Amino acid sequence: MHISHNRPDINENDKLAVNKVLNSEQIAKGQNIQKLEEQFIDMHQGGHACCVSSGTSAIYLLLKHLGLNKNDTISVPSYSCSALLNAVNLLGARAIPVDV
Repeated sequence: MHISHNRPDINENDKLAVNKVLNSEQIAKGQNIQKLEEQFIDMHQGGHACCVSSGTSAIYLLLKHLGLNKNDTISVPSYSCSALLNAVNLLGARAIPVDV
């Protein structure tokens, strides 16, 4: 399967799944989120899972989990997704671009 770099790959099954969730009115919490988190935990033989709304939120949680805080300096690739820099800024840390 090919995943385009800039264009989303959305098929009819994806659209049906989104409409099912929208019609359930459980777009932030609910059975679908709980099921996804449980499947993720099972797939990784335990641990924890927390669904978030964006890549920025996911990276922010990762940075917090790693113990990074406000005023820390974090090296980031000079060519990366803006979500990484947004998460570092949200944390209040300082991003230093490095050429990898």
